Amino acid sequence: MRSAAEKTRKIFRMLPFSVQTFMRRYVFRWLWAERLEIEEDLDHHHFTDSVALAHIARYKWVLPFLTGKYCLDDGCGTGYGTNYLSKHGIRIVGLDNSRRAIKHARQRFRADNLEFAWANALHTDFPDDCFDAVLSFEVIEHLSPQDQRTYLREARRILRKEGQLYIGTPNRNANPLTGFNPYHKKELSFSEFQTMLEDYFTIKQHHTQAFIIDGTFIEKDLQEQFKSADIALSEDNILITRDMSRLGFELLAICQKDPTTHP
Repeated sequence: MRSAAEKTRKIFRMLPFSVQTFMRRYVFRWLWAERLEIEEDLDHHHFTDSVALAHIARYKWVLPFLTGKYCLDDGCGTGYGTNYLSKHGIRIVGLDNSRRAIKHARQRFRADNLEFAWANALHTDFPDDCFDAVLSFEVIEHLSPQDQRTYLREARRILRKEGQLYIGTPNRNANPLTGFNPYHKKELSFSEFQTMLEDYFTIKQHHTQAFIIDGTFIEKDLQEQFKSADIALSEDNILITRDMSRLGFELLAICQKDPTTHP
């Protein structure tokens, strides 16, 4: 069964391109400002929508790396992923600059190992060396080039020595929606992503997120057709891998704070 959100997206794609552009630029700004709202339990969800599946997959991917760590979900949106990690025993703070999103998260998700904070991620009130891990999924592309660097410096400041940053952003050279999102101020290529991260962190691993169907990697020119098709997707169609790190629709990296190389 297709959700109401999926049916709405299908109808939206049928609209003339000029109407789609107008709605993205002027109508959607009054909604969640691109923040995904998920009410279902991520361990037992039945999503078939590519956007929801891709977001959920990132939180499931990062979970094994976080055992025993005190974490910040930097740009947590409505908190569904932060809550998922807390349910699996991670002590975590979710941070977002939307008062509405944080209010929703606080009302919807509660646990002893879970907090939500409203703040500007460029200048937080957290003390130096506060967190073992910072998560940043689909945040940095919403910032100007100058603010992207401020954001990374702040993430580095609040990480403890040898703390790790888990960061993801759309791949400008392989994402079919590149250039169409009015909320994205600066999308990055693989080389831009890598170069900027290396100015502040030691990169430990590169990963990529991609669509697959019947075990076949979906290239850029087929992704939009694949996303638009009336196909019942599942988690099996979302791949996160260390292979083909330049080719997936999402760039992911695991970075480490190293005072000896980045004083």
